[in-house]
Amino acid sequence: MVFYDTTSRLTWCVFVSILVLFPTVVLHSSANSNEDQQSQDDEAATSPYGICAHLTWGDDYDDAEFQLQQMKSAGIGWARVDFPWKHMETQKGEWTYDRSDNVLELSGSLDVNILPILIAEPAWASPAYQHLDDWRSYVQNVVGRYKNKLRYWEIWNEQNGPHTWYGEPNAAQYARLLEAAYEEIKKIDKDLVVVIGGHSGIPTEYIEALYAAGAGSFFDVMNVHPYQIDPESYQFREQLDELKNLMGQHGDDGKPIWITEYGISTQNSVPKVSELLSGVVSGGLAAIDSQREDWSPLLLDDPNYLGGFGYKAEAIAMNMFKPMSPEKIKLEDLKALEPSKNGLIVLPPTETFPINYFDDIERYVQRGGVLMFWDGVPLYYDATKYSRDNPLNSIVSTSYRERLHVGWEAYWTKDGVPTSSTSNSPGRSWTADIDFPEKTPKASRFLNSGAIKDNDEFLPIIYSSNDSYQGVSAAVYKFDSELKGGLIVLSFIGVTWGETEERQAQRLPRKYLSTLQAGISLMFWYEFLAHEWDPFHNEDHFGIVGREHNHKPAFTAMATLTQARPPGSSVVEEFWRSDSGDLYHPQWKRPDGNLAWAIWKPEGEQTYSIRVKGDIHDTFDYLGNQIPISMNNGEATLVFSESIVYIIGPEEIEFTKTIGVNPPENLRITGN
Repeated sequence: MVFYDTTSRLTWCVFVSILVLFPTVVLHSSANSNEDQQSQDDEAATSPYGICAHLTWGDDYDDAEFQLQQMKSAGIGWARVDFPWKHMETQKGEWTYDRSDNVLELSGSLDVNILPILIAEPAWASPAYQHLDDWRSYVQNVVGRYKNKLRYWEIWNEQNGPHTWYGEPNAAQYARLLEAAYEEIKKIDKDLVVVIGGHSGIPTEYIEALYAAGAGSFFDVMNVHPYQIDPESYQFREQLDELKNLMGQHGDDGKPIWITEYGISTQNSVPKVSELLSGVVSGGLAAIDSQREDWSPLLLDDPNYLGGFGYKAEAIAMNMFKPMSPEKIKLEDLKALEPSKNGLIVLPPTETFPINYFDDIERYVQRGGVLMFWDGVPLYYDATKYSRDNPLNSIVSTSYRERLHVGWEAYWTKDGVPTSSTSNSPGRSWTADIDFPEKTPKASRFLNSGAIKDNDEFLPIIYSSNDSYQGVSAAVYKFDSELKGGLIVLSFIGVTWGETEERQAQRLPRKYLSTLQAGISLMFWYEFLAHEWDPFHNEDHFGIVGREHNHKPAFTAMATLTQARPPGSSVVEEFWRSDSGDLYHPQWKRPDGNLAWAIWKPEGEQTYSIRVKGDIHDTFDYLGNQIPISMNNGEATLVFSESIVYIIGPEEIEFTKTIGVNPPENLRITGN
């Protein structure tokens, strides 16, 4: 219940009745739910902490014992593991269970629950939905073998995606596969639980099509992978509510919802990307004007330019120009800039641009300025119309690139251009400048000289190739026409994607806590082991443990979370963030009876004065480091930021934001 004070102090108080209720009971219960299903959900909710691990595959199988031991030490209760059909029945009728047997023996000894995925048919039974007799045999054999060890069974993975189905996702095809698996599993034991394959995103249209195909009768647990939606956001809650409403319309409002994949990759480490790009930039600037030394680079960091740089891109740019410290400018500053003083402007790494500011961008180059584009095809999408859900609506005409004399080609514009290159090499003049890491970015867009004019020059810096094609993925456009400056362009996509390891660790507990507040009883982080084979490939860097078995900070953050909010904890109050959205404060009751809070700001930091009722037993950060609090007449001062502060013990906390706020903002959270 929320009360608002109408005095000059902006005051809002939250009073919470403490009931020992699991979040699944509170947020998933309905008149249509049955006791068996509720008990299944409660069993899963005893540990809400899962993680994905390919323990039956390749190098991960060799590491299975280490991974499971480390999961146990971090307080992780579940591992989601592939049980690939093609590995278990390599020849029709010939079954191999060595790997799954060994993994289950190890997990059982360490008390880590396994969620198996039934997936990946052999070539002779592909596509699986057209070989249902063989599929049924696979389900019968595998589930029958492990029915006394494994209670939950997930059927396929991201079946609504083209790369994980058979080209075009088809709900009716998957519904047939799901129905066959459900029937075979329930024949073996009606109390076994069927988890629908994790959907990519929260695709309500696809799920509606599943219901239309009759799939609602053939699963016990709904399942989503909301990578594209931040679980802390209001958008996540809105989409989750839309899914719940859809389920309710089909009588499924009693079924729990799990998230069996969510994660944050740390590919493109700042040092590796900066080292590669610094050679491109230094060589490119020398090619444009070999006599000039002071370029005074500027970062065009404007929220109207698709959000500006962002944390990772800014870190790379700052590292790239060391020892210089580039200043930031806004779009409105372009007109007044003098190229002779501020020669190089680094634009945000994106294929979008603010079309209403293009004339200013063009004039800067006409007057001798230099621009750096460094992600894909420059000037491809109109930032004022761009939407990640439908980017095609914002593609602009080629005229904007032609006005800056940029030519390019890609697999969708010209036959013979590859979808991805396999190797990179420096242009002849830049052999000494470019220092390639062992693994290098892959290109799918390529630059050319097709739009240059008069005495312009097109100078390749990096060639990207495969067996039958060689194109240019980084180049200098040196102008001597109506344009008098130059461009440095890199067409690699996504070299700034991913997060730093520190930010991955900051966000991991925030995502778990946010989903628990939303009524999700079980979430699996993707994934445990980061293979780190390719520094630029996102799939190699989701893990919380490195290839050399080193703990990334996210591992420590996970262990800290499971200690602060042990399995068996219960949500105290669904209301958990300020109206302004600038302070998050989920609360829970621990099995030991203590109340606990996790407090953070989604962005930036702010100093608060706090007053508590009751004793503070412990205060620590997201990595478990103790935070000393000096109380003075029941008050103390704390800085809240993007990193969680855990507070264990008090019955009530009152926060007053006083630094830089007039009038001060006050929030009181109580546990009784």
